[in-house]
Amino acid sequence: MSNTVQSFELDAILAAARQRTGLADFGSEQDFIEPLALLLRSIDEESGVHEAGRAQLAERIINLLVDRLYAEDWFRRHPEILEERIEAPVFIAALPRTGTTMLHRLLASDPEVLAVLWYECRYPVPLPGSEGADRDPRIARAEQEVRFMLENYPGLDAIHPMDPVGPDEEIMLLEHAFMSGMPQSMCNVPSYDRWERDADHELGYRYLEKMLKFLQWQKRRAGHGGRRWVLKSPEHLGRIAEIMRVFPDATLVQSHRDPMQTLPSFASMIYSGWAAHMPDPDKTAIVQVWGHRCRDFLRRAMQQREQLPANRFIDINYRDTLSDPMAVTLEIYRHLGLELSSGAQREMEAWREANRRELRAKHEYSLEEFGIDEAWVEKEFAQYRALHGFDRATPQD
Repeated sequence: MSNTVQSFELDAILAAARQRTGLADFGSEQDFIEPLALLLRSIDEESGVHEAGRAQLAERIINLLVDRLYAEDWFRRHPEILEERIEAPVFIAALPRTGTTMLHRLLASDPEVLAVLWYECRYPVPLPGSEGADRDPRIARAEQEVRFMLENYPGLDAIHPMDPVGPDEEIMLLEHAFMSGMPQSMCNVPSYDRWERDADHELGYRYLEKMLKFLQWQKRRAGHGGRRWVLKSPEHLGRIAEIMRVFPDATLVQSHRDPMQTLPSFASMIYSGWAAHMPDPDKTAIVQVWGHRCRDFLRRAMQQREQLPANRFIDINYRDTLSDPMAVTLEIYRHLGLELSSGAQREMEAWREANRRELRAKHEYSLEEFGIDEAWVEKEFAQYRALHGFDRATPQD
């Protein structure tokens, strides 16, 4: 942690970000101060993170605020950034571990598609003095951070393939609004989780829209000719109403897989994040947080989808994505009224060949390891499992 910050006090954290940048304007502070203050208290008083974890989390939060300060300075100097339009974006919104990473990266192989790359998610603001550099210096920072994560997060690469210059989840952009599940993926913050899970996230998605405009402006200046954003995060599943208010021409793709398989797989992923910041994380606590979160998001998605036109959604099955991803891709393009060019197909096939699952270590997990009771899953996810036939299906994987 920087020497300028000795605690998780709100004023000290804000002052540290201002001191590092020499800037004062975070944008509308009323949009993020409440969740930020709650998050800081929850980490400080409830999380049980070790000293290194405290330092890492404080530094992460300060850097998010630094990004906000620099972003507002860019908006002031280049007001044309906020005149960009995010047109007809596609949101992949599904439970974790349902094949969405593969689908997202496959779709993003199309040169006509815009996607947020990992280094752009993590460092959305150009670094001072980087204009005209042969290689964006943010990439080197991202590569260093990914190396650190792979060295310190047990089994992460087997769970989620990390690529500093590959497409990834824009949840890290939502994180800048302090309205996302990112903190819960790094430690146990029960007060913040209770608030964040049920809060209206429109302000968070308004900030996401601003940052997408910023990235789109940067990509245009770099010569990227893509036309439509393809975005992906499990977070979107529980925020369909907010997405449709902010992006009224959006389409959502929902991938389906039995929670009996997704929950232990996802719990093992969260464990790697908690283990990097907490001594001896409680695996049952992970399920308490994320099992209920997944349940609530699915229930909310089913309710909110009933209020919206069916043609705003595309439903796909996890098994279909694994067995014939190009057929799933063509189905998505047909629904969107788009043509998949032969060049895009070649790029997608090349990506598939270079990223075959067998090239990575096997991901091992079980219900028993995390104390997940099958009867609880059957009860809490009964409506969703019945709707998609998982209550009578044979094991999928």
